[in-house]
Amino acid sequence: MRSSSAIPQTSYATITVSDNGIGIGIGIEECYLSEIFRAFKKLHSHTEFPGTGIGLAIVRKTIERHRGEITVTSTVGEGTTFRIKLPTEKRPSVSALQGVDQ
Repeated sequence: MRSSSAIPQTSYATITVSDNGIGIGIGIEECYLSEIFRAFKKLHSHTEFPGTGIGLAIVRKTIERHRGEITVTSTVGEGTTFRIKLPTEKRPSVSALQGVDQ
């Protein structure tokens, strides 16, 4: 007899955004790339590359609120790729979870 678990399977859509720029890994080890998603965290000085360091933190937070995830890969001189993975199913409303009709 075979058994199966009742863990629901979730389908995801993946959005990939790539460029052919200088890459964000200039002098940065790959293990530090996830740091770019922290608020006010920059991998380079403001004189090298302007910005506040808040943009990608907002993007990550928005994607996480939609039960998704974002990852980044970058190669110096070749560019950077962001992969965004979002569930395709609608999240149940709070009232549906509580058994209240709308």
